[in-house]
Amino acid sequence: MNTILIFGSLGLVVVAAIVTVIALKQEERKIKKYQTDVFSYEDELKRSQEYEENSIRNVIPIQLWMYGIGLVASIVLIIAFAIYY
Repeated sequence: MNTILIFGSLGLVVVAAIVTVIALKQEERKIKKYQTDVFSYEDELKRSQEYEENSIRNVIPIQLWMYGIGLVASIVLIIAFAIYY
């Protein structure tokens, strides 16, 4: 049982690391695109306004899901530790 809990914890850490690396790679691609392409002032202003309007609708639900899954996984591990000991 102890090894299952250890591997479960390590698995969660690995999954979180993979998801973080994927998200960072996507953001790096966006940054490179913005640096290499030529945008007019109006294009950059429009992009900025769209980001301001859509960021909360896009980012908050993703963060809520991530925190919710992390919370549930933590509770399951705590319960498993409590039952084991």
